[in-house]
Order: sequence, then structure tokens, then C-alpha cells
Amino acid sequence: MLVMSEFQKPAAAISRPSAPVVVEVQALTKHYAGAQASAVCDVSFSVHQGECLGLLGPNGAGKSTLIGMLASLIRPTGGQARICGHNIVTHTQQVQSCIGLIPQDLALYPTLTARENLSYFGRLHGLRGQTLRRLVDEALAVVGLSDRANDIVEKFSGGMKRRVNLAAGLLHRPKVVFLDEPTVGVDPQSRSFILPRSRRSKHRAQR
Repeated sequence: MLVMSEFQKPAAAISRPSAPVVVEVQALTKHYAGAQASAVCDVSFSVHQGECLGLLGPNGAGKSTLIGMLASLIRPTGGQARICGHNIVTHTQQVQSCIGLIPQDLALYPTLTARENLSYFGRLHGLRGQTLRRLVDEALAVVGLSDRANDIVEKFSGGMKRRVNLAAGLLHRPKVVFLDEPTVGVDPQSRSFILPRSRRSKHRAQR
């Protein structure tokens, strides 16, 4: 399942009541002290397993803030939400163990290789040994960087760095993936490469 912050919901991703709800949001609100208006105000929706949902809006509309709350990184002012049945406020560790987050800003160590970056993030999710190595290899293959696995990330193009960023978020086969403008600043060729692989990740997560 993917929650994407800049793409419309595909026509094929129709509501499937028989599939379990993996994201449930009820009147979620975030208001920062001193602000004239709420960053996120009374947002409600649900997403079933296998669906893709896009959040559309101009800069400053609150899309990243909403994703931050759903990833248990920002505490909401009001309302509630559950990810895979876990409350985003009271069960943050459980929430973060079942999600993948691909942020708008690159979250990579530039002096490490692509493989070293993915191995590091995999260990943060508790992966070790042969399982870690296998999933790193799979993630590199998914984003088309198997042949650049041992190259330093700072030498990569912007599009290639975005691919490693994507691989880091998909590595542990999360049940829910949040993508916050994953193709910002990326050339059209890399954009056309990243989006299909993002959508295919939902099938890997359901295996």
C-alpha cells in the first residue's frame, strides 16, 4: 500500500471493502502556537490494503505535516489516526515498524555507498545477517542500482540519489509507504523510473 503526496489516486485503486483498513484518520488536526490558521484541519479518510491515495495541494497546504503525524513524528493537536491498527500517539514504535517513509529531503549518508546506506537503515529496522543482505540486494534491484551498489552516494546524480532514498524506505517491506514528493527536482527519465517501482512495492509488501 502506498500513500503518495503528489500523485492522484490511480483509477485501478478503487475502494475494496473486503481488504483490511491500514490507514484510518479521524478529524486529524495540527495547530502550531502563534499561527493564525491550522496547518492541518479536521482531516478524515481511510485507506485499504493495496490502495494508493494521493494528497493534492499547493506548497504550505499541510501535506508534509499530515504525513509527519501519520508517521508518528509530529504530535497532532486534535483528532486521531491508526496505522495498521496502531494509534499514532500512544503506539509510535509499532507504527514506525510497519511504515516506510520516503521524505522530500534526501535522508542518505553521502560518504557511504548505496549498499552501506541501505544496510544501515535495514539494521535500524532490526534486520541482520543473510536476511539483511538479501533485502538490500532486492531493494537495489527494484530501483535499478545493482551495478552501482558499491559506489559512493555523493557521486550519484540527483535522480540516482532519489532511487537510493526510495530503496531505503522500501527495504524492510513495510505495510504502508508514505512518499513526500519523491520526485522533486528529478529529471523526467528518473521520474518515469521511480513511480512504477513505487507502485509495485505494494505487491512486495503483501507477499
